Amino acid sequence: MNIDETDVLELAAHITGLSTKSSDSDIEDALIDKLNVDLYGLSLTVEALLPMIDIGSSELTGKSYKGFSVPLQKNSDQKKFLIKTEI
Repeated sequence: MNIDETDVLELAAHITGLSTKSSDSDIEDALIDKLNVDLYGLSLTVEALLPMIDIGSSELTGKSYKGFSVPLQKNSDQKKFLIKTEI
């Protein structure tokens, strides 16, 4: 997966509350101050997490969730959430 540098910069600006018109270095400095990660580290993190983003609902409660999931077993369509939040 290849993450677009411009998209990572826009995400970093959003995370830090800066304008996308701020300089790249200002955005990166704010990101380091807030999350202790640079733009490259954010890009690697996003690349690792994007394939795990999922939405699902509990058959028991009917509640809907979003979060990060993984297959229950290799080559399985069934998944389990590692981290989730109700939506």
